[in-house]
Amino acid sequence: MLVRPHPDKDGRYQIVYGRRRVLALRDLGRPVKALIRDLDDRELVLAQGQENTARRDLSFIEKVNFARQLDHHGYDRKVICDALSIDKTLASRMLSVAERVPTPVIEMIGAAHAVGRDRWLRLAEMLDETGTDAEELMAMVNLTAASDRSDDRFRAAWTYLAGLIKRRRRAENPRPEATRLYAPDGLPLGQVKYDRNFCTLKLRLANTDGFEDWLLQSLPTLYADWQQAQPAAPDQPPETGGTEGENEKTPQD
Repeated sequence: MLVRPHPDKDGRYQIVYGRRRVLALRDLGRPVKALIRDLDDRELVLAQGQENTARRDLSFIEKVNFARQLDHHGYDRKVICDALSIDKTLASRMLSVAERVPTPVIEMIGAAHAVGRDRWLRLAEMLDETGTDAEELMAMVNLTAASDRSDDRFRAAWTYLAGLIKRRRRAENPRPEATRLYAPDGLPLGQVKYDRNFCTLKLRLANTDGFEDWLLQSLPTLYADWQQAQPAAPDQPPETGGTEGENEKTPQD
């Protein structure tokens, strides 16, 4: 662990990092060995950030939380970048997530190691688009999360917000109840009807000449082709799994 002379109390020391080790050794009644360095506040923050990053692989949102705390305490972007070994562009994106995703939501979801920068940025955009407040989102996550795992909580938040957006877009662009279908030469083929849960296709067998059989056989292939043509942007929640790391790091540890 590392300490520095306390800036306000003579003969006392301030922990730079290793606070949990100190508490564990105190409970065991054992003495603590520490390195002592004269550090100003900027050097202290840099040491904390670099030690936390080196000690284990922090998730994106853990780094966001650390950057948020540094920004809250008045440190400039250069200090934040140096502490986390990132560039200014990534620092700006991290602080954007910190500003747009409420802190209680971040703390409820946790480390979410399977979730990277793009999906957190998209979650922030979905919060902006839906106007969902922290209490509403947290209540729905607590009701629908598959487990207490951090990645599952992120997935539940994503699924809820994506559902809100999908329902809103459908309400803004309602489908016609029925649409007649015609061949290029004007021959009537049938009609499509929509209701709340189904899209029903009716074909006029007298005019389709076996097209209906080809369509049924080809549907799996057509659907697979459609899936492959969809954009690869972060439009789906992440797969759960991987190593969990629930504990967030703060500038005090």
